[in-house]
Amino acid sequence: MDYPEGHEIRTGDLHVNSPELLSCRNLAIGYSSKKGGVKRVSENLNITLEKGELVSLIGPNGSGKSTLIRTLTALQPSLEGEVRINGRDIRSFSPEEKAKTMSVVLTTPVQAGNMKAFDIVALGRYPYTNWAGSLGAKDEEAVMNALSSAGAADLAHRFIHELSDGERQKVMIARAIAQDPDLMVLDEPTAYLDLPHKIEIMRVLKQVAHKYGRTILLSTHDLNLAIKCSDRMWIMKGGGEFRSGTPEDLILSGELESAFNLGGVRFDRMKGDFTIPVEKTGMVLLKGEQSAEYTWTVNALERTGIEIAGGPGQPDEPGSPEDSCIISIEKTDEGTRWIVRKEDTQFGMTCESIGELVSALLFLFKGGGSD
Repeated sequence: MDYPEGHEIRTGDLHVNSPELLSCRNLAIGYSSKKGGVKRVSENLNITLEKGELVSLIGPNGSGKSTLIRTLTALQPSLEGEVRINGRDIRSFSPEEKAKTMSVVLTTPVQAGNMKAFDIVALGRYPYTNWAGSLGAKDEEAVMNALSSAGAADLAHRFIHELSDGERQKVMIARAIAQDPDLMVLDEPTAYLDLPHKIEIMRVLKQVAHKYGRTILLSTHDLNLAIKCSDRMWIMKGGGEFRSGTPEDLILSGELESAFNLGGVRFDRMKGDFTIPVEKTGMVLLKGEQSAEYTWTVNALERTGIEIAGGPGQPDEPGSPEDSCIISIEKTDEGTRWIVRKEDTQFGMTCESIGELVSALLFLFKGGGSD
């Protein structure tokens, strides 16, 4: 599109072709309460999922994440409104059509000790096989391709009970891929996994979305990974509030912080993470170039309650007498050193590690080194 000279281009001028896969209009979700009647969790939801994107659903416990997922996948009915996939009301799908359109991976442990990973993944081909469930050459190829896409090709002929939690989760993701769905929905896929396996699972899911064009919706409590891997995030807040946006926009607007507003816990918008409040022990002026050593020195000082003045691009002089402890980070051929000195005194100390630095500062702030 050509614009006249001097025309200010606005977002309304840009038409990005992002076809909707799933859409909800005036959706109300809830469930039957034990005391009778219906508990409304959220209402007036107008949300979409676009083709080939990864969306993370986050929120505090009890906010309605599982209820929303169960409603979107037609595992429970909506109270009002409708859910459409590819323009069709999901309630009109036959079981076979639904299985070919959507796959669901829940947190329920897999109890299939006598089955191999290949056999588990092959279950994803059930909507496409004959009445006997026999796999054709095309189905077997689809199973192996799914295992490869999930980074689990080497697990194909291992029994499921021999696999670690992370390996087992890869197999279940491969089973979902083998269904060849437009939409994959996963309920806490990284639950119970150690950090390396959490990262690997999110890497696999991001690749499946972006490389293979699957739309992925997952619920998670791993906020840091969700921020780093998601194209968009959905936030379910207490009281039924719902927010959607890119991770960065939700952070800058304060929506993410307000969703997890716990007493004393603060979300640091600069770091994209929650901080644990600590009692102030002192203040220092930190001098040094931006580097890994500088970043982790800041981390160590902040977690021990030592506030920091100065920094890259900031004035080198302390702002008050309380700032009179000065730290310089120096890198030499022998390694990194942390030089500690006190303003207007002969005191000086060289530390060979961050651990030594923290110990020295805590000693100083308790009255040591005052002469």
